[in-house]
Amino acid sequence: MKVLIAVNDPDYAREITAFVLKHSWAPETEFRVLAVNEDIRIGSLLAFLPGPILDDLMLKTQDLENQVLEDTAKALTQNMENMIVSTKISKGFPKEEILLEIKEWQPDVLFVGSHGRKGLDRVLLGSVSQYLVSNAPC
Repeated sequence: MKVLIAVNDPDYAREITAFVLKHSWAPETEFRVLAVNEDIRIGSLLAFLPGPILDDLMLKTQDLENQVLEDTAKALTQNMENMIVSTKISKGFPKEEILLEIKEWQPDVLFVGSHGRKGLDRVLLGSVSQYLVSNAPC
């Protein structure tokens, strides 16, 4: 069995990790933890910020996402025997990169957090989880 865990936020990653650890998995289940570093200079509401501020914000965001990825993989590795845990960092738009990873790696199960946005925020920012529910083959 293959399980893809897409992370970007520490709170959602901890919740997903706790959920995964509470359940039994077949021996040799493969887990892949994926983080997508989004270029917020393109198609983002923050794109209007001056270049140096935007670059600094992007670096801080990428550092946080990379740390979340490492922490999630470490928690899985330390708490589950006979499981294969790998990590991957992609760059691009999260919904597109996660869907691409699903098509290439072909997991049986996908875990992804949701910010629970509604109304105008959801229209403007989109919903990665909703997009994946509608388009992912797993």
